[in-house]
Amino acid sequence: MSDPLDGFVTAPLVRAAQSLGLPRERIRDFLLARPRAIRSDEHLVHTPFALAQAAHNPPFPIVNTNISFGQNMFTVSATNMPIWHITALARPSTWGYLLFGATFGLAWNWWFPLAACFTALALLLNIILKNRWQMALFGAFWFCASAYVVCWSFWPAYPTFFAALGLLAGYHLLSPSQKPSLFKSIFCGLLIGLSLAGFVMELYPPWLVALGYLALAVFIGLALRDKLFAQLKTKRVVFGALVAVFVAGVLLAFFAKDGASGLQPLANTDYPGLRVATGGDYPFTRFLRGVYDPLTIYTDPLPRLLNNQSATASFYLFFPAILMALVIGGKRLRSKMDAVDWALVIYLTAAMFYIFVGVPEFIARISLLSYLTSVRADIGIGLASILLSVSILNKAKDEPVLTRPALTSIAILVMALFAAHGLMLRRDAENIVPIWLVALASGLMALFSVALLAGKQRVFCFGLGGIVFFTTFFFHPLYQGLGPIAHSEVADQMRAIAATSPTKPVWASYGAGGDILAYAIGQRGASGVNVYPQWKLWQAIDPSGAQRKIYNRYSYVLLQYGLPDQPAQIKTPSADIVNLTISPSHPALREMGVTHVFASGAYFGLAMQDNLTLLYSSPKNNFAMFAVPLSSVWQTAPPDTTGQIGIACDHIGGWIWSPSQPTAPVDIEVVADGRVVTHARARLFDNDVKAAGIGDGSHALDLPYPPSLKDGAPHTIIIRSVGGAFQEAAPTPLTCAP
Repeated sequence: MSDPLDGFVTAPLVRAAQSLGLPRERIRDFLLARPRAIRSDEHLVHTPFALAQAAHNPPFPIVNTNISFGQNMFTVSATNMPIWHITALARPSTWGYLLFGATFGLAWNWWFPLAACFTALALLLNIILKNRWQMALFGAFWFCASAYVVCWSFWPAYPTFFAALGLLAGYHLLSPSQKPSLFKSIFCGLLIGLSLAGFVMELYPPWLVALGYLALAVFIGLALRDKLFAQLKTKRVVFGALVAVFVAGVLLAFFAKDGASGLQPLANTDYPGLRVATGGDYPFTRFLRGVYDPLTIYTDPLPRLLNNQSATASFYLFFPAILMALVIGGKRLRSKMDAVDWALVIYLTAAMFYIFVGVPEFIARISLLSYLTSVRADIGIGLASILLSVSILNKAKDEPVLTRPALTSIAILVMALFAAHGLMLRRDAENIVPIWLVALASGLMALFSVALLAGKQRVFCFGLGGIVFFTTFFFHPLYQGLGPIAHSEVADQMRAIAATSPTKPVWASYGAGGDILAYAIGQRGASGVNVYPQWKLWQAIDPSGAQRKIYNRYSYVLLQYGLPDQPAQIKTPSADIVNLTISPSHPALREMGVTHVFASGAYFGLAMQDNLTLLYSSPKNNFAMFAVPLSSVWQTAPPDTTGQIGIACDHIGGWIWSPSQPTAPVDIEVVADGRVVTHARARLFDNDVKAAGIGDGSHALDLPYPPSLKDGAPHTIIIRSVGGAFQEAAPTPLTCAP
């Protein structure tokens, strides 16, 4: 594989850096960056699901049958899944996949939201700023390069693009024209319809509600400022509106019809479907955290308050300084503000009220705010703050809007606000922010606030623009292609096994990543991310529905290796993860058609001791692949079987073998109170066992104590070979706590 440093873009940069004396590996780290703690939705859901769509046969289906019992791909949000469907007209981020395949499609899907959002926002800002192109371009750059957009893998740019495009088309549809054109009405109506359908199909309600209200506020402001409401009853506007309604209606009708098998169960999930937000739960310590993005987005792990890199990423917020200016000697400023500015002020004030105070539930439901969690209001607040800031900066450049004493007072207040916030963040986030950084951030925010309100465009744009750029520039490594995924050892072996298998393999993956990789390369995985519950699986495991609250949600279902003959167990270590402890031979997995097992890490040893056929073991011994037999037949051990077994509440271990069959593993039974509770195959390699002359050393046993026996009651435990030639009992009954 060619070195990415020798690429068309990187080679000149490498030569320039080497001329300065930098070694090649330091350049690699600088240009290609290090692996980042990116949002798990990126590497567990959106990228592998999109690749799974491309690898499916036929490609790009509505229901991907390789994912568990089949998953309707209309339910996956962010930048959409590639699906051959009429709705692809309003899903432009997927066009690269549909037209040119996985490699180009991934690059297109990555860059399109950013480029489209920048273009649409720049055009919209040019209208808001009345043809000030330089400021419009700066404002679009500010949003698109902000940590909130970058650390969410550019996903926030996608719904923002649709909102901005719809606003642009709506504005031009309503704008009076000396020569009314039918083509213009149709074109604007078409763009409005496509943007509305694309916006809704993005299917992430928290962002849609925040951006929807912001778009409404901006549209009302523009209509009032430019007197557009007088055009509402003209024939061309009515015709354009009808075109928009028709296009959006048709696309969304097909979306609802063909997505129903996934959208309905998703709507009925406890999370996110039935969740009701009322606001009022936003901690102040998170509010102004964006000033520390240069530190926090590169820190891993983060304190619990900041959660992860995408959750901690935010914006540089200057609207508090503007609100202060409106109160402190802002008469001249208030007189220069237009309807758009006031609409943004009202939006930001309402947003502050919602996230810090909250609203009654009935108001939240009828206003759709029930879908907007406080922490996801950041996207609307950040964008509104940017729009308002560039608008005020544009007005202040033409004529001073504040006196020097007022600017001084605002500088002091801004510095005090950010200093207080920084000290509170230090207190609540394990002192992650050093004192010197609190002082520096507070001073810089005060400086840039004064520059904004004084109309110092060069100071503000070049200074803040540089900070925004360098905050996020190093976050994402350069794109290196799909080779490391498509031709990894695991992927190559999965393909090799599939090529010799009489039927298409269905993988039960124990250990991180096997299920994700399976369907990303076109094979079927039994587990992975469930956007909505796979009811066939859960009804087989939990027929009474007693644990429905655990799995009736968007979750990553992780298989944990269960002992044969033991009941499955369902647990949730965190809100979005479901741990399913289950044996590959469990009836529920057999019903799913599981034929093969991928086991890595701690599950490697447990799979080796099961009644499975070993197909491949990694030379590094970090994973193995097995075939699941049609029926679990455990072999009777020879009469000369011998061994040494230790039994405790946390562990059953030792060795067992037959001198007459020195290379064959011995199957054992765990017997509790006279009843067989599980089986195992003693075939783990152990150096001490080999050194003792016990066959080739591959006769060790290392099992967890059966969970069903951890009930606080005493049990008489016997470990015996199948057939009873050898047995060893615990010296006394064992009483093990759950």
